[in-house]
Amino acid sequence: MHVSHSHPAGRQRPDWWFTIAAAILVVQCAVALPRQGFFLVAYNQISYFLLMLVAAGIAAGNAVRAMQAIRLFWLLLAAGCALWALTTWFWVYAILHARALVVPDLSWSDPPLFLHIVFFMAAVVTRPHLKWPSGKLYHTTLYFLLLLFFWAFIYAFLQLPYRHSGPELFRYTILYFVENIVLLAALGKLVARVQGQWKTIYLNLFGASALYASSSLASNIVTTRYGFASGWYHVPMVAALCWFIWVTLLGRTMAHELEEASQPATDDPQYVSLLAMLSVVAIPLIGLFELFRVDEPPERKSLRLLIAFVSAVVLALSAFIREYLERHDLTADLSTAVLQRTRVEEERLELSGRLIHAQEEERSRIGRELHDDLNQRLGLLAFGLVQLLGSAPAEAKNSIHQLHEQTNNLSKDVHCLSHELHPVALEQLGLVVAARAFCGDFSKQQKMRVEFTEENILAQLAPDVSLCLFRILQESLTMPANMERPVLPG
Repeated sequence: MHVSHSHPAGRQRPDWWFTIAAAILVVQCAVALPRQGFFLVAYNQISYFLLMLVAAGIAAGNAVRAMQAIRLFWLLLAAGCALWALTTWFWVYAILHARALVVPDLSWSDPPLFLHIVFFMAAVVTRPHLKWPSGKLYHTTLYFLLLLFFWAFIYAFLQLPYRHSGPELFRYTILYFVENIVLLAALGKLVARVQGQWKTIYLNLFGASALYASSSLASNIVTTRYGFASGWYHVPMVAALCWFIWVTLLGRTMAHELEEASQPATDDPQYVSLLAMLSVVAIPLIGLFELFRVDEPPERKSLRLLIAFVSAVVLALSAFIREYLERHDLTADLSTAVLQRTRVEEERLELSGRLIHAQEEERSRIGRELHDDLNQRLGLLAFGLVQLLGSAPAEAKNSIHQLHEQTNNLSKDVHCLSHELHPVALEQLGLVVAARAFCGDFSKQQKMRVEFTEENILAQLAPDVSLCLFRILQESLTMPANMERPVLPG
């Protein structure tokens, strides 16, 4: 078995399974030494059945603890192992019930054996190493159904009309081997492209599947020829089953690492879409080929045409479902984009509102400081100059008078600036009164003619709206005035 070379500290591999698997293989080799008989065949089938149930149970447990695509991956593997165990149960029941070396009804045992590989393929199709959006999992499920339906059609079309006659059992063996080769090709592609912890899972799954494909081919050939199979070639079959259990144990041990190693998916798997397209095209073509065949018994031909017709109807239904899902995803993506854009716009407006509010608070603070502190100091300075003017010499009175006038002008400018920064009239008297007063003050200060008119202004406006309109008025007047003001050379 392949052994992973990187495991985090504190996380131990289930190495105890190597000991159990080695003991199982030793016992398998021991029972393979005697000549073929009832005990050997019964032991082989019972051991297969139990090992498959163990693999299915561990995979199902991994699915319960996982999320999204990883959960679907382990769930499909568990379903495949369960179908595999069902096939073996038919053999166990037939042999134990008859207490002899008998072959069960292949029309019951072969379909689950054939379809369990499809569930393994579907598990590979999910590509659990990628994090798919929840909507994309619906597409993965649809691809799985198409995959399952395609292989079910192949089995029903090629095998069902022949009722598992002797020559057709060999055809089933070849078809089953081809199915395993397709699974190995898909796994090989993942092994070549994926790195990290998931590569360990895919590589071990590839090795187990390859060993099973080769050993099952030998077993099916012997079964086709002799009616049952047992012997040394069952040893690699048991080794493959132990390897599958090892894969599920690795998934259980590295669950957290596998979740962390998943990467966001950017597009749909192209090879899955290609498989779906091939199934849609191939089934009608096979039906047309069967329609024009003349070398086939009428009963068999009618059955095959019926299978092709039902398959075409199911394909049409699947195409409708896929189109519906695509439209649903498109609508969901558009809705998500609109919601995100609306949310961004709301956040931008909220941020702008917060910035304006912070700016107004800072203006109010500076305006209050100018009015309450600096303007009071200027008033005291002007009062001191007036007192100094009365006792000053005649030659200094003119200079002191000029300083007094400049101080008064500076006090008026500070007063106007404080009211511009913090318009108290706007809060107490409303927008119209504050705007008219500002226009009057500005006209006197700048020696400009400013006419103010108001019409249809609500008596009660929201404070934010009043403040915003007042700031617009301020900018509309001060900006042209600042542009016309001459720039003194520095």
